[in-house]
Amino acid sequence: MAPKRRAKARSDVAVEPTTGAAAGSSITPRRSSDRSRGLFGAAIAIATVAAWAAWTGAFGPADPAVTPIDLPRMTALPQFAGCYARQMLWGSYRPGLYLGLRMRRPVSLLAGLMWFDPGNGAAAAQQLRHEAQERDGLRKYGWARHDGRTFGVQELLDGHLNITTSLVKRHCNGCGGGGDWAVRLTAARASDVPAQQAADDGTQPPVDRLSLLFYLADEQVKRPVLRLVPRTTGYRQGGGGLPGRHLAEGYAPGAGAWELHASGSNVDGKPAEQRLLALSLHTPHFHNLTDLVRAHLGTRGLGGQGELRLRRPQGVARGEGSTGASGLLKPKRPNMVIWQLTGDLPLTLDLVFLGGPTDAGEIPPSGWQQRWVATLRKTLASLLPRSHSQGSKGPTAGDSGSSSSSGSGGSVNNGSAAVAGLGGGGDGLGAPAERVAALTGDSFSAMLQQRISQFDADFRAKFGNLDSTEDSPRGAQEAGKRALSNMLGGLGYFYGRPRIGVHDSTKPGAWIVKPGVPTALFTGVPSRSFFPRGFLWDEGFHQVLVRHWDAALSRDVLAHWLDSMAATGWIPREQILGAEAEARVPQEFITQKVTSANPPTLFLALEAMARSAEAASARGENLSSEQLAEQDFLRAALPRLEAWFAWFHHTQAGQLPGAFRWRGREVNDHELNPKTLTSGLDDAPRASHPSAEERHVDLRCWMALAARSLATITAAVGAPRPEVKAAAKAAKRLGNFTRLVELHWSEARQQFLDFGNHSQDVTLQWALEHNEYGQPIRRVLRRVVATPPEPRYVPQFGYLSLFPLLMRLLPADSHELGVQLAQLTEPDLLWTPFGLRSLAKTASLYRSYNTEHDAPYWRAPIWFNANFLALQALQHYGKVSGPHQGAAEEAHTQLRRNLLRTVVREYQRTGFLWENYDDEDGHGRGTHPFTGWSALFVLS
Repeated sequence: MAPKRRAKARSDVAVEPTTGAAAGSSITPRRSSDRSRGLFGAAIAIATVAAWAAWTGAFGPADPAVTPIDLPRMTALPQFAGCYARQMLWGSYRPGLYLGLRMRRPVSLLAGLMWFDPGNGAAAAQQLRHEAQERDGLRKYGWARHDGRTFGVQELLDGHLNITTSLVKRHCNGCGGGGDWAVRLTAARASDVPAQQAADDGTQPPVDRLSLLFYLADEQVKRPVLRLVPRTTGYRQGGGGLPGRHLAEGYAPGAGAWELHASGSNVDGKPAEQRLLALSLHTPHFHNLTDLVRAHLGTRGLGGQGELRLRRPQGVARGEGSTGASGLLKPKRPNMVIWQLTGDLPLTLDLVFLGGPTDAGEIPPSGWQQRWVATLRKTLASLLPRSHSQGSKGPTAGDSGSSSSSGSGGSVNNGSAAVAGLGGGGDGLGAPAERVAALTGDSFSAMLQQRISQFDADFRAKFGNLDSTEDSPRGAQEAGKRALSNMLGGLGYFYGRPRIGVHDSTKPGAWIVKPGVPTALFTGVPSRSFFPRGFLWDEGFHQVLVRHWDAALSRDVLAHWLDSMAATGWIPREQILGAEAEARVPQEFITQKVTSANPPTLFLALEAMARSAEAASARGENLSSEQLAEQDFLRAALPRLEAWFAWFHHTQAGQLPGAFRWRGREVNDHELNPKTLTSGLDDAPRASHPSAEERHVDLRCWMALAARSLATITAAVGAPRPEVKAAAKAAKRLGNFTRLVELHWSEARQQFLDFGNHSQDVTLQWALEHNEYGQPIRRVLRRVVATPPEPRYVPQFGYLSLFPLLMRLLPADSHELGVQLAQLTEPDLLWTPFGLRSLAKTASLYRSYNTEHDAPYWRAPIWFNANFLALQALQHYGKVSGPHQGAAEEAHTQLRRNLLRTVVREYQRTGFLWENYDDEDGHGRGTHPFTGWSALFVLS
């Protein structure tokens, strides 16, 4: 092993870690020999066979429930390749973190932000911020601006701190396949907390210094190519610019030969004491990075006193691989570097990532072919020039524009730290100089401001001015921009094997868990803090809004969801892919059962695409390039949509023709009314005793929407005439109003209702639970049925009853439409000054707990997704001639005003959009920030 490089004698300076990789642009794979190419081809063949064998179950027949549908992948459409793919490669695609960046690749570089108050000694480690968590108690956080493609600006108010993260992406000649990007981190005292107030505030002491931690990691753990550049490579950008430093470099498929640079100064330009520490290490896991970093923080003082800083854990010698809680490994190449910048407030740091050239075909398709990536990465690393392997000297300044200490060995030194200031002399950057300068200092500020101005102009052009009417609350336009930005900033990329629950053929009623095929998913998330993963039921609502902003981006998300379809036509209702996503989900919710459906809300966006082309054709207009792209998308999607519809029709059918029921309802002795999680309306009251004779009105209406959408899509894409006729016939059958009334209309109550085996005389009562010896051990709430159930309509009026109206299935001149409009606006039922509540005040289960700890969820609160569907339906009926046109128009105007005021005022009061809103005072409830369907007020 080559000797370790030693720093100048200083008590707080440790060994500078290096790897066998070369600096700067010299880290590129050399051309392989014929033998290397042969070995590489053999490796690809072996990997392919292994992937196929694993996929088919050791050469046996594949289970259709865990096998992808045999259709061309939607994400392989040409519209998602080329310039679009390059522009979308990098992004804030780790929404479960306060700031998390990655590539849209199964194996990616990862970047992220952490911070803490270094003055709290060892206790500060427990206050380390990284994962977005409600328990952290941030006063406010979220994207103020984010366009989903090229930039984002986020504000985080943590006590007396105001941290701003700004991301800008830049594409240019020589910028690499995914372009360059820069992150500016700024921290200051919050402007709304005066210094004296902060000093007197007993809840949190004022913070004068702060530690910002930024990390870069490589998910490839076997042969990573990542090198921490020696600390002497400081420079000043062109004649007195901001002090800068070349921090790290490496090679990764997709990113090419990359470099990371830093530039920093005080926000106000005054000099400040800044100290930059660096720690390189090897970790096999990336779902527990918070704990990993916490394990590498320590103090130099006795008793845990002094400032917290990056350090090697006790018992880990230099050169040993440190993996935190995982124990010690033999020395390995580092695949993660963490930088800690500690300084007085205000504090700023610009970080610039320079991508390298990549092969045009380097980004492989998702699915089982991604198994090639590991072999490809290993081969590329092994082909690095021998002059850049361990024991070689670093390159000269002329090689990469940076300088290196003389005679330094290149031993892998996982878990060592280096100290350096941001300033310092040194040679120029050479070729990357212009690219770094373009993304730091005033250049970064100007580019960011230009993107913000463009966003504001585009928002007004696409959504109008939400402040323009007298009914609009002040500040609605700004709240709308932030709502859209949080939805776009909440887009995430996930990759992993889903866990799929299938029936055990050897044990009736039992389930077994099978691993699915590795899957990639690009999706929005409902909440960064509580639901940082994909939900099928939510995503359709998300894409109604995203499509208005960026139609191509919306199609990309829809393509990923459709690509997750199994051979049976089933799509998992939750997508929990990869260790980072699984770490945030209770174990009981990870496995997705193949019988579990979810509302097919994707049809909300898909039908809008088809109607856009249909309307243009009706006007005699040529389709725009965007409409043609949507038409191509729908044409490719149609076989999958037909398979999805057939799966619903086969697996969710009821006993009577045209009836449907959600599967997954189970009776138990601790729930007041068995939940129906598959419906999306979790605890909305249904039949007290689940049975096969149930008829669920909401599912019947979702099926009508799906059939209507398919009929529209088949016509819009010019499908063969028999296919168009079959789709139109199905739409007519499921849209049959007479059959809907026969199945779900209660003449006695004048309401659309569920039907099932039901008793109204069900309560929760306290009972003593006994052990095996008959001794009482605790009091528990048990369900007690005083009157036996009987087949009947379920008299619980709420959102479920509105679905025929929400899906626009009622004839404009029908008696039932008039009744529903009257009931909708009745204050004793659903109408409130804040929006439509989810369950009528007159319902027996209104505001009732379902278990001792299971608070009412869809039994009173105001949910924006259902209210949005109501707004659309009321707007529709307000434009259709008929006896109820005026009532629908008036209800639309009032409901829109109430909803807009509720959401905007709560955003201004709390700084968040909320999962739902209280029906008595309009205050936000549930999860926050809710980056999902609550943002639909932008379209109201």
